[in-house]
Amino acid sequence: MTGTKIALSIEEAADYTGIGRNTLRNLVEWGKLPVLKVGRKILSVC
Repeated sequence: MTGTKIALSIEEAADYTGIGRNTLRNLVEWGKLPVLKVGRKILSVC
């Protein structure tokens, strides 16, 4: 098994893409990004 992630936290996705955290949260809220919700944690799907 490799160390490849299938999902990133909002903070990790913001660092990876260079998009601001608030912008990413808005995209999630508007349904423009596929996400996994695990409890209160939101993970952006790669």
